[in-house]
Amino acid sequence: MKNQKNGKNSIVIKLIMLLLFVSGILVISYPFISNTVNNLYDQSVITNYQKEYSKLTAKEKNERLAELESENKKTDKRKCFNEHSRNGRC
Repeated sequence: MKNQKNGKNSIVIKLIMLLLFVSGILVISYPFISNTVNNLYDQSVITNYQKEYSKLTAKEKNERLAELESENKKTDKRKCFNEHSRNGRC
């Protein structure tokens, strides 16, 4: 009877130790796994954007470039104002 109880306790302790060990490995490897997954996702987004952009005509590309340049100018003005809000100068 005592032998069976010790055997069951030993198995339970080994299972708990194994569970803790595996949990520790998963916690330690999480940053590496998440970084890899995020890199794969980013690459797929870039690839899709490049495919869509290559389908545009030259006129559409120039229009898009003009839109982005105007947005950049607006953003620069806002950044300048926020950084130097007292005097409003860049």
